[in-house]
Amino acid sequence: MIEQAETHILDGSDKPVHFGFEYLERSSSFADPSRTRATASYLLEKYRGQTFDLVIAINEETVALAEQIRAKLFPDAALLFFVVNPRDPSIWIKPKSGRTGVIRKVNSLLTLQLALRQNPGTSHVIVVSGSSDAEKLDLNLAREQFRPYESNLEFQYLSDLQFSELGPRLAQVPPDSVIVFLDFITDSRGEQFIPARILPAISKAANRPIYGTFSSVVGKGVVGGSVADLGEVGQILGNDGVRVLKGAKPESLPVTTGDFQHYVIDWRQLHRWGFSENQLPKESEVRFWEYSPWELYRWRILGLSALLLLETLLIVLLLRNITRRKRAQEILRRREEELAEAQRLARVGNWQWDVKHNTITWSEELYRIHGLDPGSPLPSQEELAQLFTPESWSQLSAATTEAKQTGAFQDLDLELVRPDRSNRWVTARGVALRDAAGRVTQFRGTVQDITDRKQAAEARFRLASIVESSDDAIISKNLDGIIVTWNRGAQRIFGFSEAEAVGQPVTILVPPELQEEEQTILNGTRAGENVEHYETVRVTKEGKRINVSLTISPLRDATGKIIGSSKVARDITERKQAEEELKKSEKRFRLMADSAPMLIWLSGPDKHAIDFNREWLKFTGRALQQELGEGWKDNIHADELNQRLETYAQAFEKRQNFSSEYRLRRNDGQYRWMLDQGVPRFLDDGTFAGYVGYCVDITDQKEAKAALIELSGRLIQAEEEERARVARELHDDINQRLALLANAVQEFEQATAANRDPLRKKDLREIWQLINEIATDIQHMSHQLHPSKLHYLGLATTVRELCHEISRQHKIEVECVVRDLPHDLAESTSLSLFRTVQESLRNVVKHSQAHHVKVELTCQSSVVQLRVSDDGVGFDPEHIRNSHGLGLVSMRERLRSVGGEFSIWSKPSLGTQVEGSAPARTKLVRGAAESAAD
Repeated sequence: MIEQAETHILDGSDKPVHFGFEYLERSSSFADPSRTRATASYLLEKYRGQTFDLVIAINEETVALAEQIRAKLFPDAALLFFVVNPRDPSIWIKPKSGRTGVIRKVNSLLTLQLALRQNPGTSHVIVVSGSSDAEKLDLNLAREQFRPYESNLEFQYLSDLQFSELGPRLAQVPPDSVIVFLDFITDSRGEQFIPARILPAISKAANRPIYGTFSSVVGKGVVGGSVADLGEVGQILGNDGVRVLKGAKPESLPVTTGDFQHYVIDWRQLHRWGFSENQLPKESEVRFWEYSPWELYRWRILGLSALLLLETLLIVLLLRNITRRKRAQEILRRREEELAEAQRLARVGNWQWDVKHNTITWSEELYRIHGLDPGSPLPSQEELAQLFTPESWSQLSAATTEAKQTGAFQDLDLELVRPDRSNRWVTARGVALRDAAGRVTQFRGTVQDITDRKQAAEARFRLASIVESSDDAIISKNLDGIIVTWNRGAQRIFGFSEAEAVGQPVTILVPPELQEEEQTILNGTRAGENVEHYETVRVTKEGKRINVSLTISPLRDATGKIIGSSKVARDITERKQAEEELKKSEKRFRLMADSAPMLIWLSGPDKHAIDFNREWLKFTGRALQQELGEGWKDNIHADELNQRLETYAQAFEKRQNFSSEYRLRRNDGQYRWMLDQGVPRFLDDGTFAGYVGYCVDITDQKEAKAALIELSGRLIQAEEEERARVARELHDDINQRLALLANAVQEFEQATAANRDPLRKKDLREIWQLINEIATDIQHMSHQLHPSKLHYLGLATTVRELCHEISRQHKIEVECVVRDLPHDLAESTSLSLFRTVQESLRNVVKHSQAHHVKVELTCQSSVVQLRVSDDGVGFDPEHIRNSHGLGLVSMRERLRSVGGEFSIWSKPSLGTQVEGSAPARTKLVRGAAESAAD
């Protein structure tokens, strides 16, 4: 619009015209009266002293501002205005001095009607507008114009969106929708946009057609619509401006009104959405029309068609000759293809050697036989030598030299070396071609791949060698039972030579009473049956009977017809004798096992039980069949079953001896403790055969051991009680009396301090110090006898203080690691572990000469683990074990009394390590203990 007005003024004026432009944004220039006044002041200051002949103001706010500053800034200038949908049109139409202009009445309803005409069945209308005040006014006007359609259509007005939200929203509109794009200059965040630039992206994202109301957006992704042509408004303003500049009074020019709209359609969008051009209003302007090739090049196409017709007539005249030649070429091509296919199937390639020009030609199949690409050039003389083994190349070179001299090419078996390093065997043949004078001019020949035949011959040779060298008798016979082949193994086993056996009936090897058996085997062979590892008896040439294992298979010819059978006979006489001996041995073992006063079991290589002696069955009261396999597990107490199976499995994998203790149910229902010992069994050839084991009832030993442990616990408890009593006596009686004596000595010293000589005073001070040292030692002795801290502070703290005290007193580095101990550990367990640590450290101080000691107390899986290790001189455990030292015995018995274990390791010069463990039993809660007591 501005450009059109400027152009018409420049073209119509006969004087130079200078333009000035001011863009006043509504949000910043007319937001409130103060901003309006500021804008007016800005314009007055900017253009002070300049003279204007014509002012063009666009929109109502701008016209009002122009009227406000007109008297000061351009009192003699005419005012042209352009307003859209003014609030009161009569004010603008009424003539006013020094002013005229254009009023546009927007009609968005025409665009909606076009959209509904092209999209029958529409139910939803999506109206898009920006967020500025002016855009919202236009949206309200459109809403008023669309109101008559609201009874039949559902309208959705999108005016408060960010630009980034607009595309995704339009991509998900219902399929029965149309989109009316009013404007989108400002989004909800205040960002400014040019609709013509953003519409291509919006149109690409939208899943329904978009209709616009401005001509500037046609061609940017909208189908079109009744769009405003502001260029027409610019022309009217330009023409009025020219008339004013030439002296016409503005008020004498009538105010122009109208919608300034007409239908503009994008031909590309019509085709995108499949709209017919017949649905467009007659006055529509279709832009971006794309003409068909026929419309663009009609006459050229007609001319070329005529030329082609002439050329076609000429071509028809040549077709007969070409057809005949094609037929001949096709016949030749088919024959060449048939020849190539025949060569491929037969693996035969052909070659031609021109002696005169010394050139060679190969067929495609010959290339393939050599492993080369048929499209590659023929190998040179050096490259050709690399395609054969040295021996074969020497033979070929000698044959070609002889052929040149004699004209005869001998047949050769040659070994090729292909580029992939694989080897192939070929047979090469050739014939000479001579000229009229009898001179050899060419050689022609074939090369056939005989690798498969060569390999088959080698396989037959290897098979014959295997058969001949086998220790088993390998015999073939025809369907009548006549021996056809006979190997050395058969001669060794049966005594007949090949000359004596071949041609004879196989029944010469069969005892008289088994002749019918052999006939049954022959009948099965004729029926195609196989016989595997059939054990029977045959006779040798000397009449000796031998045990054999027969494997018999039918022999077939190339058509699959059965023509005989092959028989492999293995002499198993020695094995049979060994089996008999084994049966006798097993019988003796069974007698011995049933007579033994212990429970004996036997398992196989699959871990399953295979036998039990009479004493086992008598003890359990079950039948043998119930115990076999895994049935024996039913007799073991559930608490020890998993441990027994795990011990057995680990030993089984390593083929090692094992020992296990568990409770086994007796026939009266009682469980008895058993010591089960197993050892692996091996056959004479070293093959693993399973396990043999025996069980001894150790219930009485268990009970005696438990009684001994209980007695030991009671003795230890009595010892601790006596220790506690002595500790109390030392701490509460003797230590107190010594303290009183020390106080008395000190008081006596103070009372006689003035009358005593220095020597006597010194002696008295030394007596007082000695008494204190004795009291301290007695207190320390009482703590060692009975550590009261253990009761009040717990095991962890007591052990740490003990380690600190040992380190301080004896100048030894003692590292103490205590981790994850329960706070409520049972006192008996705590005391046993403490005494073990105490005794271990006492031994370190007395014997080890160590510089570093490490004490570790940890708890894992409800078991307290103890380890005391030092870097001392060490000792021989066997020597200590034979001496039965009370310290080690005490530690072992203390831990055993609380269900724990004790061990010691040492070597001279390598230090000592004491290890112990005890179940992490916790103290009973007082209420629970009382309830249990009740």
